[in-house]
Amino acid sequence: MSVLTPIILIPLIFVIIGLMLLFIYFRNLAKVRASQAWSAVQGTVIESRVSRRQSTDDDGSVSYTYYPEIQYHYQIMGMEYEGDKITFGPKSGGTRSKAEKIIAKYPTRANVTIYHQPDKPENAVLERSITKGLLVTGAFFILAGIFIYVAWG
Repeated sequence: MSVLTPIILIPLIFVIIGLMLLFIYFRNLAKVRASQAWSAVQGTVIESRVSRRQSTDDDGSVSYTYYPEIQYHYQIMGMEYEGDKITFGPKSGGTRSKAEKIIAKYPTRANVTIYHQPDKPENAVLERSITKGLLVTGAFFILAGIFIYVAWG
C-alpha cells in the first residue's frame, strides 16, 4: 500500500495550498512594509471603472465577480509612467458595491498620490496596504486539511 493514501494525500494538498497562500501573503506584506519608504508623487487617474467577469458552474448557474480597474499616469524626472496597481497582491474581486467603493476613491481625472519604488519608478501603487484575504484563505485551507486528517484518522 502506498504511503500517500487519500487519508494523507487530500489533507496534505489542503495544507500545501494553505502554505502557498500564506507565503504569497507574507511576501506581499514585506513589500507593503518596504513601500513605506517609497517616494510619493502626484499623478492623474486616466480611467476608473468596474469590470465584470462571468463564470458558469456545472449546473449552468451564472455568477459575476466585479473588479475595480484604475489606470493612472505620473511623471518622475521628466519620464512618463502609467500604472494600474491599486495595492499589493493579486487583484481581488467581489461584489459590485465593493468594487464601486474602491473606484469612488479614484474617479477619472482625479489628482492622486502615487507611491513608487525609487530605483524602479515603474513599480507603483495607489495604496501601500494589503487585504487579509490570502491570510484568511490560507489559514482556512491549513485548518481544513488538519480537520480532514483528524476526522478521517
